[in-house]
Order: sequence, then structure tokens, then C-alpha cells
Amino acid sequence: MTTQETTPGNTTTESGADESASTSTRQDVFDSAHKIWLAGLGAVATAEQEGQRFFKRLVERGEEYESRGRERFEEVKGRAEDRFERMTDKFGTSVEDQVNRTLERMGVPSRQEIQDLSRKIDALTAKIDTLAAKPARGGSGPASPDPVPGQNR
Repeated sequence: MTTQETTPGNTTTESGADESASTSTRQDVFDSAHKIWLAGLGAVATAEQEGQRFFKRLVERGEEYESRGRERFEEVKGRAEDRFERMTDKFGTSVEDQVNRTLERMGVPSRQEIQDLSRKIDALTAKIDTLAAKPARGGSGPASPDPVPGQNR
């Protein structure tokens, strides 16, 4: 049974029950706040651990992706270089053919024709040198050149 007290103003209260309920409510609020605080700390610790693991996984996946990307880039680059080389060869040959046809129409000898002529000139020069070194028939020395008209000997 509870004791009732009279307070000034003729109000009666149950002092023991009210104090006990008030203390219990305060303790419950304090316990709840403390649990919320601990849950927050746990969330931070978990986020830190999971964040590190997650970051590590992201780095690993990034490395894999970069490696695949680099391989793909090298493959595409190689194909582009091959295509560029083929196009350059094709274009270069086409331009060279057009220039050669134009020079031929203008009557300019080709490189091969000039080389052939150079060989023929070298062969003729060698024959002339050989002939010039032989003594003339009937004479003991090299043949004397024919006199130039208008010159006195």
C-alpha cells in the first residue's frame, strides 16, 4: 500500500511510485541513448572495415579492367597501324604510278632507262679507252689526231 502525502494546496501524490517511475523512465531513456550511441560506433567501425575491403575490391577490379583495356587498346592500335600502313602503301604506289605515267608522257626517261644508258656509256667509254691505248697500224706510238683545217703544223 502506498502512502499519500498532502502538499500545500491540498493535492495528494503517490510519492514513492512517481519517483520510482520517473527514475525508471530516465534510466530507460539513458539506456536507449547509450545503445544508440554504441550502435553508431558499431556502424562506424563496420563501415571502416567494410570500406577498406570494398576499396580493396574496387582496386583489384580496376586493375583487371585496366589490364583488359590495355590489351584491347593494343589490339585495336595494331589493327589501325596495319590498316594505316596498307593505305599508305596503296596511296604511295598510286601516286608513284601517276607520277611515272606523267613523266613518261612528257618523254622523261625512267630510272631504269637512265641506268641502262649509264651502263652503255660506261661500256663505250671503256672501248674508246682501249682503242685509244692501242698503237696505230704502221706507227710505233698512238695515232695522231687528224689535223684540224685551218691549223698549221
